[in-house]
This record gives sequence, C-alpha cells and structure tokens, in this order.
Amino acid sequence: MDFSGFMDGIVSFARNHTVIVIVLALGLLFFIYRKPKLFFALLFLGLFLAGLFYMITNMAGSASEQKKRLMHEEEKQSDNTPWSLFGNPLHFAVTDLCTHEARLFG
Repeated sequence: MDFSGFMDGIVSFARNHTVIVIVLALGLLFFIYRKPKLFFALLFLGLFLAGLFYMITNMAGSASEQKKRLMHEEEKQSDNTPWSLFGNPLHFAVTDLCTHEARLFG
C-alpha cells in the first residue's frame, strides 16, 4: 500500500462517515480553544499512530508479496528435481545424523 492509497482510504472514510468526522473536528476545535496542550498531544499521538499503522501495513504488504514470490520459485525448483516425490535425501541424511548425535550426547 502506497501513501496515496493510504490517503484515499482516509478520504473515503471521511466521505462515508461525515457525522463522525464533524464531531471529531468539533472536539479538536474545542480542545485547541480550551486546552491547547491536550490538543497538540492528541494531534501528535494521532499522527504517530497513523504513521505506525502506515508502516505496518506497508511492511506486511511487501512481506506477503515476497513470501508468495519465494513459494512460487520453490515450487518451480522442486518440480525440476527427480526426488520431488520422496523429499530431499540430503534433508533425511542431516536429520538422521542429528538424531544419532542427540542420542550419543543427550
């Protein structure tokens, strides 16, 4: 999700829920008039949380795309190996070695 998509989501929320946006704006105007310290604290907290949410959604989107790409590459690679039906023999050898080692020292 890019920044313009993030802003489009905020604008569509504002268009669909005008009453909520008006109440929030009036509440913030009240706080800037009566308690400016609280207003700026709420403003910076909101900006921080919005930035944090944007970063999390941005990272999660790129990570899921990368995971899909890696899984697709792995499937392509496993189709080319002759032992794809029976698993990787090297994996079984290493697992067997670790099991015997654990029995000796464990």
